[in-house]
Amino acid sequence: MTRVVALVSLLCVLVSCSKQKGTTTPATKQLSSCEQPLSPREITLDPDEVHQLVATNQRLIQHCYEEKLVRNPSLHGVINVNLYVNEHGHPTRVCKAESTLPSQQVVECVLQVFSQFRFAKRSEAAASTYPVTFSAH
Repeated sequence: MTRVVALVSLLCVLVSCSKQKGTTTPATKQLSSCEQPLSPREITLDPDEVHQLVATNQRLIQHCYEEKLVRNPSLHGVINVNLYVNEHGHPTRVCKAESTLPSQQVVECVLQVFSQFRFAKRSEAAASTYPVTFSAH
């Protein structure tokens, strides 16, 4: 039996998102590829908070991968997930910055899990890029 190991990277590559003037309600969540990279001038999410949410949701993230691993035992790769979070702690945009994982279904499932995260309230919107690594052993 193939032992499945889904490694959720402990390293956050942080970038941030500037507050959009005049907006207080969350925008529609986008679950897709990012059209533009995050700007290094934007405010960053706390890496410990992001990691804690990923750890809390690791089973859901791993399920996304394991479901497709059954059909493709050599499936592996990294998804870099961009998170945009408003001042209320709700993700307003979750998208794939880049991915080496060849399954779009796994990518979409992981983005859906990240879109359900709830962060602490903050004074401004913020963002982060979080790498999720999957490998079968």
